Amino acid sequence: MINKEIEKQLKENKRVIIAIDGPSGSGKSTLGKQLSEQYNCPLIRIDDYFLPSTMKTKERLNIPGGNFDIERLIQEVFNNMNSDVIVSRKFDCKIQKLLEPTKMKMNNIMIVEGVYSMHPKLEQFYTIKLFINVSKEEQITRIRNRNGEEMLDKWINEWIPLENKYFKHFSIEKKADFNLTLWYNNFARKVWGDWMLYFDFINPYFVYAIFVLFTAFSIYAIFTYKEWFRKNRNLLFISVAILLTWTQFARYIVVYLNGDFVITESLPFFMCRISVVVYVYYAYTRDKRVHSFLFYWGALGIAGVLYPNGPISNIENLTETFFIDHYLLTIIPFYLVAHEGYKPVKKDMYGILLLMTFILSIFVPINYLLGSDYFYLSDQSIFGVLVPNAPVWLFILVHVGASYIFFNFYNMWFSQKKIESNEQVVAWE
Repeated sequence: MINKEIEKQLKENKRVIIAIDGPSGSGKSTLGKQLSEQYNCPLIRIDDYFLPSTMKTKERLNIPGGNFDIERLIQEVFNNMNSDVIVSRKFDCKIQKLLEPTKMKMNNIMIVEGVYSMHPKLEQFYTIKLFINVSKEEQITRIRNRNGEEMLDKWINEWIPLENKYFKHFSIEKKADFNLTLWYNNFARKVWGDWMLYFDFINPYFVYAIFVLFTAFSIYAIFTYKEWFRKNRNLLFISVAILLTWTQFARYIVVYLNGDFVITESLPFFMCRISVVVYVYYAYTRDKRVHSFLFYWGALGIAGVLYPNGPISNIENLTETFFIDHYLLTIIPFYLVAHEGYKPVKKDMYGILLLMTFILSIFVPINYLLGSDYFYLSDQSIFGVLVPNAPVWLFILVHVGASYIFFNFYNMWFSQKKIESNEQVVAWE
């Protein structure tokens, strides 16, 4: 939709001036860079117009949106948009000096990216206004990974409050022509292009509700429409194999190919990722030796249905790969019982719990050495919301304990039920 609007305005012989605003860590710089490369146009960064310390008075900071040098931005950029060349100077906040001028050739498109880019004094210049949102939890995680733990307090206590004051005072989000979230990943935009942006016009909470209802219906259908599943068994396995292969390709391979691979955050070291890898193997091989693993570890998929990787607000950041992975993980235990004659094995359950405990424990020192947060040992997902600043050992204990409850419930439920399969009744006492 964004690309279509740009093309539409270009056909109308308009000069397209795009603003990309939103909280720190929401992906503004990445989107701005992608659009700038796509259209070979100037990219102006608000970060280059950092407010000098001599101008950073109490009175100035009390003004909503006063935390950047808007006067210099207007003088250097917006007053010269009709020129062939724009000369911009970056302010280096570390040495408190303006760097050498950068000359940018002006064409029919210009992008202004950064917090405060949609300031009311600049609004008149834009033909397209974008706002990218991000949950508080994801924002903190991204800022920590980008700027380090030592700078995080300054962001939380100084810069983010100033941003939020500006957003609220001027109702910036409501003024945007396109309101985006991290509903799609950077690589997903590259893979799917404009098609992905259609999702931004669908309320993410509505999508999540549909996802929950569809998951519940699928579980019901597994036990109710067994003949249909029997007839289409091969097609279902092929579809699952293709979907899971694509989600893993989108999550990891494309990240690497795009040069965005980061050792501290890009490896598939998460509970659901491990089960998906085994799931992919099973979809291709149908190896019954992994039934127990998929039954118990796959039971964790329902956790992603019950809560969206954290607080309810995180629904706004869920990607299509999240929905596909967790949907398939949630239904696989039921499919194994109803259609593959799987019988829960309690010994396997305890073995998987021990494996989980070992994995979480071994990644405590690994995360410390790499500065990573694999398996959410620092972020702690929903537990971190309910019990802030909890020690990592308590998170591991609660995580394993919650998994035991999930596993044991599945084990007890399916061990006591009579499941009528396609060809026989399997009774487990």
